[in-house]
Amino acid sequence: MPFPDFTPTDRIGNMRCGWDSTTSELCNAPATWHIAWNPTNPLKLSLLCDPHMNAVNHHYTYADRHPATIACDMPGTGWLTTVTPSRCIPADTTDLGSAGQLRAAAVLLRNPVRRPELASVVDLPFIEPLADWLESTAAQLDAITHPLWQAMAAAQPLAVARQILGKDTS
Repeated sequence: MPFPDFTPTDRIGNMRCGWDSTTSELCNAPATWHIAWNPTNPLKLSLLCDPHMNAVNHHYTYADRHPATIACDMPGTGWLTTVTPSRCIPADTTDLGSAGQLRAAAVLLRNPVRRPELASVVDLPFIEPLADWLESTAAQLDAITHPLWQAMAAAQPLAVARQILGKDTS
């Protein structure tokens, strides 16, 4: 099955179907589904209404999907695949806790469109290993560390994650 052509649109929190056929303009109906055509680099996502989701199911291949929420169309949002079903997480990671911040930084690393300046700071060969390290550290924190001790137990990974997220670490 083929992939569709992609027409980039601004992410402004206005959840509208982005279906674009060659014979008409964007559908622009309220979006009910968020699709990841390719959840890794280069990240390709679409918001679709129910009728166009049905069309996609018959004509295209996609990697993942979940019901659309307002977080799906906000600038800086990342696709979280460590939960089932997948979901989008907002750029503000303040309430995620230490392990959540590590995971959010890994998502952001794998989705450089969300923070383009990362491409000039982190070399491409290091993105996957660094993201894997952050995710494995998060999993380890969840498995063996009390939430109140996580920040102390993973001080260095958290410092890296907070830099990736654009947070003040002082």
